[in-house]
Amino acid sequence: MGTIQINKTILIKIGIGLLSFAIFILFGKYISEAGNCWGGFTSECWSRWDSALYLDVAQNGHNLFHCPDYPESWCGNAGWAPVYPFLMRFLHFIFPGIEMAMIGIYLSHFFVFASIFMIGLWLPNLKWHQYLLANLAYIFASGNIYLHAIFPMSMLVFLLILLFYFLDKSQFILAGLIAYFAVLTYSIGFILILCIGIWFLHDFFYIEKRKINYRKLFLFLASIAGILTWFVYDYITTGHWNALFLIQFKYGHNFNMPWKHMATRYKDLLQHWGTMDMWNEIQNFFLWILVLSSCVYMSIKKNRRPNWIFYLMFTFLFLAVPYSTSAITAIFRNSIVLAPIWIYLSQKVNWKLSVLVILLFVLLSYPMGILFIQSRII
Repeated sequence: MGTIQINKTILIKIGIGLLSFAIFILFGKYISEAGNCWGGFTSECWSRWDSALYLDVAQNGHNLFHCPDYPESWCGNAGWAPVYPFLMRFLHFIFPGIEMAMIGIYLSHFFVFASIFMIGLWLPNLKWHQYLLANLAYIFASGNIYLHAIFPMSMLVFLLILLFYFLDKSQFILAGLIAYFAVLTYSIGFILILCIGIWFLHDFFYIEKRKINYRKLFLFLASIAGILTWFVYDYITTGHWNALFLIQFKYGHNFNMPWKHMATRYKDLLQHWGTMDMWNEIQNFFLWILVLSSCVYMSIKKNRRPNWIFYLMFTFLFLAVPYSTSAITAIFRNSIVLAPIWIYLSQKVNWKLSVLVILLFVLLSYPMGILFIQSRII
């Protein structure tokens, strides 16, 4: 009977996983047609703005050159992380008959599919309705439209879910390997180094009583190795180890206190009020409410996990750092990085609150999806 019960539970979770992926696919089809793109799951609908840069990296590797119109500035594709496009290139080598852009879309969908079932492994004791809520929190989280597209976001979120899984099991060596690739998957992956570093120092001083936990140290050093690998690769291919920063510098990114840009974004909200573009800033302010309240929740002693400092830093810094760099930073895309936190909290807080937050995610997904399909957000 025990075996039958276990098999039944597994079958139910497989069914919910497949249902969740079907919802994801149907939403992609719906939103592309609602945005007046009838190309289905092709580059016609799902290649936008930076997608071209990832495709260029996949075909040509990193490059760096002076901008033709502004010779004092640097242009090129070295400002975009290499792992996702390199994986596209590898698969294109194996399957040369498949267009590179389609490989990018297939990869994005594969990592969503893998993430859905990885959630079940990360949180194995979920009841069927909790598992469904966790999946919905993932596939409709802010920034979810980029999970469908030729962007590395679905790959990054999959790696982060894996990272959370290994951290919860205290398997720091495997977590370090995942952190290495996560840093190389997206340009704001360096924030992960900061989150791990703060957590390592907190535990070093307050948990380990100044005794070095070498497995945690490996995790920290592995994440640093990720960005160093990027620097070495750029030096070999472009002659500049800091090609990432040279390219990003022209966008005016610099570090400020997060609230410095809130006034600017509030003015943008008022300026676009009544139009589809207002939802971008509405989502940004909604995220701040959600992030700050989540940080408070996870800081309360009875809600703390052994690695609660990492959870806390991850939640705050992955919104605060991009938000603080510029008033034009693509928070609408970066916000999907927070999906593992929403997955985790969806089965920790009251289910009614989870349903409410997920419904808000769904409501925001429509206008943000339309803005993406119509190339009004980058």
